[in-house]
Amino acid sequence: AGVYQTDTELIRIDKLRDDTFRYAAWSKSKPMSSEPELVLYGGKTGIIENAIVFRNDDYTYIVPEYRRGQGKDFGKVIIKYKNKVIYDRPATCHVDWLHYKPKASEYLTYPLGISQFLSRVQTI
Repeated sequence: AGVYQTDTELIRIDKLRDDTFRYAAWSKSKPMSSEPELVLYGGKTGIIENAIVFRNDDYTYIVPEYRRGQGKDFGKVIIKYKNKVIYDRPATCHVDWLHYKPKASEYLTYPLGISQFLSRVQTI
């Protein structure tokens, strides 16, 4: 888990108590203390080697799994719609989440309903 940066987004991946992952994304111009533009739950490892995969209907989000010692530049964030790649950006991991203590304002307090999620995904 960690904070990833592409040329357009900041993406925060959190490991949850049930060993799944949460994906939260902001435009690069927005602070992480603001409401995320997209929140996904249920991310899993082991589906694609060295990646965390999130699925929602016909969309698949693939984020490289950060491993200590591999450096900052290590992979791409990929979004697929019906198995067609619609977003493919190099990612840099800026924070090893295991050593980062988020401020209270950085905790996600904005769960999105499905209609909000779909309206935001379709603008990608």
